[in-house]
Amino acid sequence: MQIVTKASASREVLARTARRVGQLGIDAASGLYSGAQRLTPAEADGVHPGMQALWSTRLAQASNRARLLAWAAHRHDVDSVGSGIPARAFSPDARHKLLLITVDDPICSSQVFPFFYYQPELAQQFGIELREVPLKHFETAARLTGLEHADTVCFQTWFDRTPEQLHALVAKIRKHNPTARVVYLDWFAPTDLRLAEPLHGQVDLYVKKHVFRDRAQYACTTYGDTNLMDFYGKLYELPHQNQHFSVPGDFYARLLVGPSFATADYMLPKFLYGSAPSPSAARPIDLHARISYKGTPWYERMRREAITSLDRLSDLKVITGTGIKRRAYLRELSASKLCFSPFGYGEVCWRDYEAAMCGSLLLKPDMSHVETEPDIFRAGETYVPLRWDFADLEEKTRYYLAHPEERARITQNAFLALQKYFREQGFIEHMRRLLDRLPPNRLGLDRLSGVQLRVGPQVSPQPKSASA
Repeated sequence: MQIVTKASASREVLARTARRVGQLGIDAASGLYSGAQRLTPAEADGVHPGMQALWSTRLAQASNRARLLAWAAHRHDVDSVGSGIPARAFSPDARHKLLLITVDDPICSSQVFPFFYYQPELAQQFGIELREVPLKHFETAARLTGLEHADTVCFQTWFDRTPEQLHALVAKIRKHNPTARVVYLDWFAPTDLRLAEPLHGQVDLYVKKHVFRDRAQYACTTYGDTNLMDFYGKLYELPHQNQHFSVPGDFYARLLVGPSFATADYMLPKFLYGSAPSPSAARPIDLHARISYKGTPWYERMRREAITSLDRLSDLKVITGTGIKRRAYLRELSASKLCFSPFGYGEVCWRDYEAAMCGSLLLKPDMSHVETEPDIFRAGETYVPLRWDFADLEEKTRYYLAHPEERARITQNAFLALQKYFREQGFIEHMRRLLDRLPPNRLGLDRLSGVQLRVGPQVSPQPKSASA
């Protein structure tokens, strides 16, 4: 029996009110915005173009605020599940029920946010109704009333789950959703596919936010768990063990590259509705380089070397150190000409997208081996590649400080690449590809209307030898 205290009941009333206000705001603002966009020439005749643009901008801003309010209310709902507040059930007449099983982590949240930000579009185009439940609650609850028999289930897990734990989790998902298509959302930093074999045959699709451009690299043995451990372990002569994560040959047919950090709740709206930072804006900081280093031995050594490489720039204004709040951090980035972003435990980092958002030129170890969506790692076009040992950091820092026109061109390109992705409905197209790649549900009954599900042959790459 669930016990609902007066305090939790009050929180639920407030959350329900905020959720309703937010949804009404989304419906009203989105409807008005769409209507304004569809004005015929006759209807628009006599309306000053500047006024039309102003209306469109104001309505878009209202829609954005309403969506963010609904998101905040939704997060309250999800955080309350398991503490006396039941998870929201699917509507009885939902055409396509999509359940998200999620992990409480900022990176995980950046994967989940666009589902709810674009909820009106997903409902309109695909008939999707969304619900979310925390992984910790899903695993411990005997049943989830009103959240069973979903058509599609997308789930996240923690990094350290054993194959047995993953199999048990998928078995429970399928028990409560026997006809569902099951999708794994990989949010992990490393580029490897260590869960490919444990989840082979368990899931219908595997979404990862960055992968090797050359899939044959997955066939290679590495000195340590990842390609980064391999490179820096050999560079610094660290004691690693050889490792190889097997990727079944037909797994690539189930692999889909998804969007990365740019879909976080504090970045997506900026790219969608904001303007590219002005090239002429005052930027008194030469190089932004707030780099943490505590972690595993290889990571700590690599990050310490990155910090040491800054010593050659002592005559410049360089910001280092850690421990400031995000708002202050972004203010600093907005006042910085350049941003140095060494690798983390994986290649892609938050600051890669934050630099683009703030108009700071990204200097980062060469990313030519990585595939992301959208692609903001185009050498000399959207970022400046560095050697992995940082040997050319000083040279490239001084070059781009001395060439503001080139700096402005690259930073504008990076912002506009991300803006183009969102303004051209990139996430909606990503969802379309996801649904296209899924097989019909397990009873052959697909509730999607207007969406042609295509399952074509996929060609997996021929693996190279480990020495290649």
